[in-house]
Amino acid sequence: MQCADNQCQNKIAVVGLFDATGNVENPDAGSPTSVEVLEPLAFVERGDIQISAQGFCKGYHFDTSNSAQQALNAGLIGFSGYAGGDDSSSDPVATQIQCTIVDGVYQCGFGDLPDGGTPGLEPAETPLTPLEGNTGLFGNSASIGFNIAGGSDFGSFTGNQSPPYSSYPVTDDLSQVSYTAGTDATLHLDCSGDTGDCYGVVIAIIEATQNGPANFADPSPTFGYVLCGAPFGNAFGMQLGPDSLTITGDAISGMLGTDTSLQTAVTTVFEISGSAALQLAESGGNIEQMDSEGNTVLPVAGTASFGVAPLAH
Repeated sequence: MQCADNQCQNKIAVVGLFDATGNVENPDAGSPTSVEVLEPLAFVERGDIQISAQGFCKGYHFDTSNSAQQALNAGLIGFSGYAGGDDSSSDPVATQIQCTIVDGVYQCGFGDLPDGGTPGLEPAETPLTPLEGNTGLFGNSASIGFNIAGGSDFGSFTGNQSPPYSSYPVTDDLSQVSYTAGTDATLHLDCSGDTGDCYGVVIAIIEATQNGPANFADPSPTFGYVLCGAPFGNAFGMQLGPDSLTITGDAISGMLGTDTSLQTAVTTVFEISGSAALQLAESGGNIEQMDSEGNTVLPVAGTASFGVAPLAH
């Protein structure tokens, strides 16, 4: 995604919304806290992404004091179409999330956001309880809407996606996974809870920031990402992939660099399952779309497992 010389002309937006359940490791509390949140992802940068149906894993590091590594201006980025839930005050949150650039990176909040305004309540840091009658925060028949308004650096985009409701396949407590530069980390997968054929593509997104676990989604002057994925499961009597996903040491090195100020790792794991996974394989890994100017857009939505943990240095 990131260009080493910061001169490449390719541009990409990765926009995602996840109904994410998992643990937040808080050393002050003495034990992890289990939460369910709506976790948005709004990432617009120069570079490209090579997605292969056989597997992929790469890490990237950014410093927002370098203007060439700040988020590209794509205007407001919005998500809609989810049911939502009640926050700690038992009030339902707004059924729209909007994101804008704050301190060089996209920051998201619930509700309408005037262009140039400041986002409110950060969704990924707001534990929610599903509304009565719903089994999750997306609701029972969601169609997640994506909207990129377009700005000085990026075109406009509108799309929607019906998220899969299959169980997420990772068995690890993601608040206990540690990442060390140059050392592989393994996430273990299990789809024995599914009925019939169990197959798909599992994707892990890891973000490292300078923030503590309590405010992990706030803007961070430096940050890193890892994006990894691979086929998993079995179908038609054939094993499609291994029962684990390896986060390579090279990708972790790419995320961390030599940045000792990074304090927290947020790991999100989700599944592209069934027909969508077959489409990914048949297209040679092409699940991207295009904005109005021909730039790459990767929209994703789904049920996810996530965990927030301190980084060890």
